[in-house]
Amino acid sequence: MKKQSKATVKTLVKNLKKNDSIEHYNAVLLEDIKSKMEFVIEDMEGAKSSLKEDMNRLEERFTQEIELLKGVLHKHSDDLDWSSKIREMYGNNIKENNLQIVANNQKIESLKLELQQVETRILDKIGERFDDHKDRVAILEKNQIVHP
Repeated sequence: MKKQSKATVKTLVKNLKKNDSIEHYNAVLLEDIKSKMEFVIEDMEGAKSSLKEDMNRLEERFTQEIELLKGVLHKHSDDLDWSSKIREMYGNNIKENNLQIVANNQKIESLKLELQQVETRILDKIGERFDDHKDRVAILEKNQIVHP
């Protein structure tokens, strides 16, 4: 039976004793490398898991923000539709009001003309009556002079 070697990872090849074989030394080195690689793999798995969690949180946050932006976009779109309808409605109302204003202006002009005609007739009648009264007063004054 062979004695257990006292060689470790830190033992240099030139310091190996005769009962230490190079195979055993290499096995010790490989075991150390394997142990270190397991740490590296564990760290990599931890980093991978952490990155996946970060990515999932980012994806969830982005999804929420995209949904929020979609909501805002739909709201603005609805507001634009509503504004277009209101603008169209007011545009139609303005057109109708303008037509009514034109029609009312025409009626006013017609009424002005009619009022002028009525005023002229009234003034003519007043003038006729005034002339008639003037004639009567003149007759009465004449009759008073003749019949005191």
